[in-house]
Amino acid sequence: MAFNYKEKDILGKQSGKEMTEQPKDGSSSLSPRVAASVKEALKEQMVVQRGLHEQAEVQKHMKIQMEDYHKCIDSLLGKACKIASEQIASGGING
Repeated sequence: MAFNYKEKDILGKQSGKEMTEQPKDGSSSLSPRVAASVKEALKEQMVVQRGLHEQAEVQKHMKIQMEDYHKCIDSLLGKACKIASEQIASGGING
């Protein structure tokens, strides 16, 4: 979410002046409009963080799969080399 000019101005005034004068009863000194903007920004941040977490999980599983495929390919290639070298040693390759 991008803040428009007025919201930036409001947030700047709030953070510069009123935020230092917080009420002692624990209530917020933010205007309802600013509080709603902050709440919306936090919601959007949570959505983005959830998406990033899901993406990281997918990448983790893909890395594991790629490592498994790499091991499989290495094994197949090793077996193919062994068969080829045995055939060469026994003179079994026709040329």
